[in-house]
Amino acid sequence: MTINLFSNQITTPSGLTPGSRGEAFGMRPETVGAVSYFALSTEATRSLRGGGGKKRVRIALPGGSPVVCSLNQEVNSAGSVTLSGVPEGGGLAGNCNLVVENGQVSGIIDTLRGRYRIVPLGSGNAHAVVQIRTEAFPNEGPTLRK
Repeated sequence: MTINLFSNQITTPSGLTPGSRGEAFGMRPETVGAVSYFALSTEATRSLRGGGGKKRVRIALPGGSPVVCSLNQEVNSAGSVTLSGVPEGGGLAGNCNLVVENGQVSGIIDTLRGRYRIVPLGSGNAHAVVQIRTEAFPNEGPTLRK
């Protein structure tokens, strides 16, 4: 069975303006690509509460193409649920890492198509899925001097 993380796309939540997108997500503005807003599904809220084992989760991404992740689920002593695994069909490339805490989901999804961040917005069920523009990060590799 595949669980849909989100039930439907929603309009831009109040309090967010296009000029403050990066700040709203705790990111530098130049690293923010496409953004979509979704409501967390009741199915996900119910299914991701606890209990170990594997889960198959469909996550909507900006641009309309979802990713399905096969995830292992663990519950820690504080009651947070951690889900980690890989996107289906991606071979060895990519990963999916989600944390469910207080009824909200945060996480990072790496696929062949790109990197995405899931950010809860406020205390309700609204979440943003943010494409991360990795090319905007500085090259932090070692530099060689002659």
